[in-house]
Amino acid sequence: MQANRITASRRAPWRIALDVLSRAWEAPRAPGKRARLASRTGGSGPGAGPIVETLSVTTAAAASGPRNTASAISAAASEAALGAVDFLAHLDEALRFQYVSDASIEFIGYHRDYLSMLTLHDLVASEEADELHALVARARASGKLESATLTVVKSLTYPVCVELRLIISSAAHGTPGFALAAFDVSHWRERETSLTHALNHDPLTGLENLVALKSAIATAQAAAKLTRTHAGLVLLNIDDYQHINRALGDDAGDELLRETARRIQHTAGHGERVARVAGDEFAVLLPPGTTAELAESLGRRLLTAIAQPYRHRGQHTHLSASVGVALYPDQAGKNARSGV
Repeated sequence: MQANRITASRRAPWRIALDVLSRAWEAPRAPGKRARLASRTGGSGPGAGPIVETLSVTTAAAASGPRNTASAISAAASEAALGAVDFLAHLDEALRFQYVSDASIEFIGYHRDYLSMLTLHDLVASEEADELHALVARARASGKLESATLTVVKSLTYPVCVELRLIISSAAHGTPGFALAAFDVSHWRERETSLTHALNHDPLTGLENLVALKSAIATAQAAAKLTRTHAGLVLLNIDDYQHINRALGDDAGDELLRETARRIQHTAGHGERVARVAGDEFAVLLPPGTTAELAESLGRRLLTAIAQPYRHRGQHTHLSASVGVALYPDQAGKNARSGV
């Protein structure tokens, strides 16, 4: 196999370093590779249309109790239309519970008599009290359906993430208050977290990817301007990586990339963000406050780490790499020179 070769890191203007990354940012993506996060606002979500139409009617009718067979059938039909709702209630202006559906009692895990002594504030996690206040204020001001994702506590101890929907409504006997519907979105939230992680991380190495790096670079540039310091970017490219794939196979190439990622992570310091930016290219973003000496020192240490023998199926394999270093803002007269 190829013997170790250490290629000295080179300094280049920040703009050129970003141009290198932009080729990957702007590369066309294969169909179906990009996931899209759905937005859940206001009247969106499961069954939003029927819920908006029947929420106020259902809670108002149920709060006063059905007075005849026709109204009972109407209330039952309305609540059936809201089968996707996990928690359905009518509140007075002080947010005290005036009516709670039978299914809601089962969902929330409290006895009906106990719940009648509580307000919505008692169910929402205390650290989210301000968000609840804001939701109520929006509902009062707009007179329309308003929503917020909050945490409610079930059975005294079990927190669950729900989407609360609130709209001004009066009970049948004229008591002003709110109609409330809540949906358990904990599984949605877990899925959203999973999708967000997938969108921002490389599946092979677990490192952050170009999407995450692009956002981090913009943040670092803004902070460097604000603090009048420098941010740094170190780009590392494995030399002749395709030769490894051809000679040893794709599985071996993937394992060597994972090991390279581990070595880069181990070499990078606290606060330095490591990303895989292309097949055999990696980047390390140094936070504002760095210097040319620190960035170049990291470049040398990365080259040394890559030069150490790799082991694949009991055999030693050697890789080499090239490193480039850039600072933001550019240091006039210093970025043109090569070498460390």
